[in-house]
Amino acid sequence: MPVKPLQCFSWRGVKGYMETLSNINLVFGQKLRQARKEANITQEELAFKAGFDRTYISLLERGQRSPSLTNVFRLCSVLNITPGSLLDSVYRGFLMLEKRIQAVDDE
Repeated sequence: MPVKPLQCFSWRGVKGYMETLSNINLVFGQKLRQARKEANITQEELAFKAGFDRTYISLLERGQRSPSLTNVFRLCSVLNITPGSLLDSVYRGFLMLEKRIQAVDDE
């Protein structure tokens, strides 16, 4: 399925850009937490196995930090999932969130 480019940058300006980054972080955190729970491991276990502090995992899951690409690969390795599958899930979740935001804005 072809990937649709993000359209949000053009219609919401600089403030919208910052909100978009925040939304991406929130969705990433939700998907990371979901993958961790499906792997049946704690934040502490994920952090230890990936070489991070537990607080970093907590911040990621709450959408308060953005991981580097290297860190995404490290997390996915521990979770036994592909980075592509995690990021695809994040992308799809982000698009659903943006549609909901747009619907509210249009009201």
